[in-house]
Amino acid sequence: MTVGRYTKMRNVVAIPPDATHRGMGGPPMSAPAHVPTARATSRVQFRIATRGDDAALRQLLRDNPMPGRISLSLQREPDYFAAAAIEGPDHRTIIAEENGRVICAGSISTRLRYINGEKMRVGYLGGLRLDSSCRGRTGIIIRGYQFFREMHEHGGPLIYLTSIVGDNLPARRLLEKGVRGMPSYRFVGELVTLVIPCRHAGGGRHPAPSPPYSGERAAGRGGLATDAIHDANADRANVPSPQPSPQREQGAAPTAAQSRFSASVFVGSAPRTGFSLSNPMVRGADPTPIAQGPFELLNREQDRYQFAPAWCAGDFDQDGQMPGLSRDDFYILNSPTGDPIACAAIWDQRAIKQTVIRGYSPALRRLRPAYNAIATLFRKPLLPAVGEAVSHAFISHLATAADRPGDVRPLVNQLQKAASRRGIDYLTLGLDARDPRVKILRRFLRPREYLSRLYAVHWDDGAELARSLDDRLLAPELALL
Repeated sequence: MTVGRYTKMRNVVAIPPDATHRGMGGPPMSAPAHVPTARATSRVQFRIATRGDDAALRQLLRDNPMPGRISLSLQREPDYFAAAAIEGPDHRTIIAEENGRVICAGSISTRLRYINGEKMRVGYLGGLRLDSSCRGRTGIIIRGYQFFREMHEHGGPLIYLTSIVGDNLPARRLLEKGVRGMPSYRFVGELVTLVIPCRHAGGGRHPAPSPPYSGERAAGRGGLATDAIHDANADRANVPSPQPSPQREQGAAPTAAQSRFSASVFVGSAPRTGFSLSNPMVRGADPTPIAQGPFELLNREQDRYQFAPAWCAGDFDQDGQMPGLSRDDFYILNSPTGDPIACAAIWDQRAIKQTVIRGYSPALRRLRPAYNAIATLFRKPLLPAVGEAVSHAFISHLATAADRPGDVRPLVNQLQKAASRRGIDYLTLGLDARDPRVKILRRFLRPREYLSRLYAVHWDDGAELARSLDDRLLAPELALL
């Protein structure tokens, strides 16, 4: 489980889970038949959070912004538990209380993912927050792991996923050296988070959606807030694999159409070569047959990747499974013959998860007016005001054939334009550092990049599975972390 920077560790804060949801494919992680009893250690008591803790948990996030040149709070307004299903349908929050006050919280969730080409239940550890008044009390974190182990022993998956910012050496030293009472952390690969600007046509300020929570305003633009986006997403990932696609045999020469497509020049909203992009999830249309398109593409490729989520169209039909994502957020790249060959979605989670600006360093505070004036002139995103939420969304559900990495270019090009029309300033995408698509996106987008390290976390019963992980590319899906 990762720890915030104010405890000398950094993490991607994820939504802590609701204790009422059950798991997928097997017994729930903390089955109703056995929920660990509250454990008191000196004055600190550990237990599973309930909805009665909602206000205290939201206050923990608001009152403990991450420091830096841009101070940020990673919030879950207006309901701390509303976005829990994003992490997985089986989710829990462990909280630590002292003198009746919540001083620490962390989430554990489970969903179906691909491991070595097979579907299985995989956990995710994230969202660990320690109150600033407890800075230096790492014993609280270690005792929280002991409570987690008791949960694990009653239905937990064999292996868990977590991530740490690449340059966070204190966290790496603590987690990699094998502290007694903590699970083993096995490094599995580096992930690149790409922060992709969305160009605004006309230079005008696009209105962002009205915030569904009080006291904050949704920001129209993000500017240097790419650093803010990094702090919100730094430990995330979404990536592909080295094996050939079943669309053509390994070593076979690409077709003429494929060759033309990889070198095509884009004019307006579509490639010149006969390939087209469509948004098939039209509101009001019967979604049952159409919705299978992206999921067929996804599941045709997902087993090639490590930690890739197992998607299905039925996820939309389960209440709260993917909040903020609808059928018409998907885009499909079609071949000249009309066959779908790649897909992706824009997942805007701002209605339930916000990265809010809490302050600037003295130097940035002085420079902000001049920077915003220049940014306005050149139609670049602005630095949001204090109290505004950074305007960004995720590129999710990305699927391109392993032998056609160039398909990502027209797909992302369309997503940029679609996001711009919706008032989104930045899109974030996570890819394995070895992924050939990273080089392609670097070349034509020049995005900001941030590295994080992925770990397979396990107790003794998961050691064999962790050792067996092969070297296929990682694809845990950034938007889920």
